[in-house]
Amino acid sequence: MYFVTSRTVDGDTLFNTNQKKEILVHRISRSVNKYRVCIYGWVILMNHYHILFSLPKGKSLSDLMRYINGGSAYELNNYDNKPGRKVWWNFWDNCVRGNKDIYTRLNYIHHNPVKHGYVKVNKDYRHSSYSWYYRNLGVEYINDLETKYPVIDCTAS
Repeated sequence: MYFVTSRTVDGDTLFNTNQKKEILVHRISRSVNKYRVCIYGWVILMNHYHILFSLPKGKSLSDLMRYINGGSAYELNNYDNKPGRKVWWNFWDNCVRGNKDIYTRLNYIHHNPVKHGYVKVNKDYRHSSYSWYYRNLGVEYINDLETKYPVIDCTAS
């Protein structure tokens, strides 16, 4: 299981509209079938994203990230009419082990839009897996996870 963060070049806010964020959402969604990825959590902000996922044995993390970042850069550049622009700076990955690590990182992902001031309440942010958890597992489940596994800065590890 991996926790991946990817940031735009110079932290530029290239994903600054819902339509641009949807480009990345759809690219990540297509990666599920292409690479048989199991995604547990995700969030897309204006200049970075986080994903928590497992990748089947034999599948390459670098191939997956090239598919997501390379493909989304191409699509975004077409949308903005800026061919050849470098979109992504890099990605950072951490191997995730154990329930504590999984749920702490999931909570971090879901708290990111609040942390960065996009919304006051997680459920109000559209480009995150939080809404799926909220709709399908309920607020009690989410609150229980947040109590047991408080949000910490997962990018420091």
